[in-house]
Amino acid sequence: MPPRTEIPALPSSLAPLPGESLPGYLLRLAWRLELPPARIAGLCGLAGRLDHRQVQVDYLICLPPDTAARFSRAAGLTAGEAAGLTLSRFSHSYPLAARQGSGTVMNAYTGTWAASFSSRYCPQCLADGARRPEGSFGGAWQLDWHLPAVFACAVHRKLLEHACPACGSALNSDRRGRVTLISRPDAAGLHPHQCRNPDGAGGEGRQQREPICGGRLDAPPAPSRGQLPPADLDRLLALQEKTRQRLDAGADGGPGGGTAYFTDLVATARLLILGWPEGAGLAGSGALASLIDEHASPVRSALSAARDKTERPRRARRDVNIWGAPASPAQCGALILAADAAISGTDQAGLRDRIQSLAAAAARSHPVQFRFVRTMDTSPAYRRAIAPRGYGLRHAAARPGLLPPSRECLFTIEEVPPLLPQQRHDDHLADLAARIPGPRTARTPRHLRRLASLKLAEMTAGGTWRQCAEQLGIPAGSAERSVEVLRSQLGTGGLWEEFDEITEQIARALDEDEQRVNYARRRRALEQWHIPASHWEAVCAGTRRGSGPRIGPQDPAIGTVLIWESTTQADHLHSPLLTSMRRDGTARALNTKIARFRTPAARRGSRLVILNRIEKYAALLARQCDDHVGTNITLDELLPWEPPRQQASPDARS
Repeated sequence: MPPRTEIPALPSSLAPLPGESLPGYLLRLAWRLELPPARIAGLCGLAGRLDHRQVQVDYLICLPPDTAARFSRAAGLTAGEAAGLTLSRFSHSYPLAARQGSGTVMNAYTGTWAASFSSRYCPQCLADGARRPEGSFGGAWQLDWHLPAVFACAVHRKLLEHACPACGSALNSDRRGRVTLISRPDAAGLHPHQCRNPDGAGGEGRQQREPICGGRLDAPPAPSRGQLPPADLDRLLALQEKTRQRLDAGADGGPGGGTAYFTDLVATARLLILGWPEGAGLAGSGALASLIDEHASPVRSALSAARDKTERPRRARRDVNIWGAPASPAQCGALILAADAAISGTDQAGLRDRIQSLAAAAARSHPVQFRFVRTMDTSPAYRRAIAPRGYGLRHAAARPGLLPPSRECLFTIEEVPPLLPQQRHDDHLADLAARIPGPRTARTPRHLRRLASLKLAEMTAGGTWRQCAEQLGIPAGSAERSVEVLRSQLGTGGLWEEFDEITEQIARALDEDEQRVNYARRRRALEQWHIPASHWEAVCAGTRRGSGPRIGPQDPAIGTVLIWESTTQADHLHSPLLTSMRRDGTARALNTKIARFRTPAARRGSRLVILNRIEKYAALLARQCDDHVGTNITLDELLPWEPPRQQASPDARS
């Protein structure tokens, strides 16, 4: 294979104008050199892969390094100047979808709101730019006019145009919807501000022979009969200023950047379209709502027709852009204004209410398309708002990894125990537990404590309850049993909403607690721990009180399990020792012994004394774990077990 021929430099070139786009620059350069834009693209290494008469449309998004080098060398530009002609300059602040796989260009960019290849424009900006000394070959076609989120000109306080006033077609339009950066790039002698659309009704085969429109795009447009009221125009201009600030915030990688806002905006716009007229009140006025309706109605009709005919939605109608932004700047601005109203604000509860309302309407009308929106890679706060909930815990979605934390928390999942501490249960959940309908057993409070911990874990770590159970060290079967039992009981009593409110109160209390406990650290520290035999003998020594029942020597494994339970606030059945013994088939005898200590009847005599000493031992062991000083405890730190009894004064009177 012969070596690649180096692309020579053009005989003369132009410096890019501020904010200029790649197709605009090629049009100005073609006008200066009196060559067709396709020829300029070929000389600069920008020709299409399949059709060398076209300009490769992907280059509007980003120039590959080798292509950028060839282009820079041919046009005499620096690497920064070449890259500045592409939308990659907004990659820090705007979601520019990368084209992957065999999907069409329309779906990859236009359908994702990443870019519009049919540039909007401000006639006065073009005219003013051409009158400047550096604009002798035409004013700058602004790069950000290709972003769907840019629909107005702040300088001239007016909405942008999207169609040629002479032929009435969108710029760079094609007879069969093909995406192109420059229409009729083989035609020379056209000013950069002239429309290149075909001026005729012929088919694509005749397009090369059709005359070109040639209408001037820098002439003042005729007054529109559907002009917006001044107040609505002010709303749209204020919104445009807000979005431009967000675009500029990340254009240089500086603070305030990030694509999350625009990603959430696109998702909300799609919900509005799918569920329209739900959300019409977010538009702010009847005139703006009518503009959204003009776009939403054909889209919804196309989706309904495709569903009735079992066709794929994108094939329903070629003239309806189902997933993309409205072509009309007025319609697009109104839709973005409504979407912004839905997602703005710092109140997570308000965001959830608004998004859930839109999501419910979209799911009712077009469930298949709604599932696509629900699984978009939006911000964590947005995914929390749109995530479905049921029975107090969120349903497992098809992509459970996308379920984010359901709340902004100061506490972490490591600070959530497998069982809500008994004191928090008594303070917050005891009244609810007493009102649970149906048969209640001794295990019901434990189920409730476990469910509360799963809910707190969901709040701070996200995921499904199964994933939360795994992180808390709760066996899947035990977690499922608690969910199933309480799903029926709380659901029957209509208590799920109250349960949610109570766990929110507990979460707020945890946020405010400056001495939160790392229960995961405790579980790790006690993974291989057993109570020393001498310590257990000291726990059991001298425990008979009064006429209470005398008990014989006790198994040290009882102390290991019960101290682990108290220290980690977990179910004793899930202790490492019992778990290991169950695998060996030797756990039954120990379970029986522990059960004698856990029954209400055990809360007296020697067993009560042992239980109290176990709590004291566990408290000291927990402090050791929290202070990172290991699990070695001396008896001197524990003794005396009980404070000395106070002797009655001789003068005391009965």
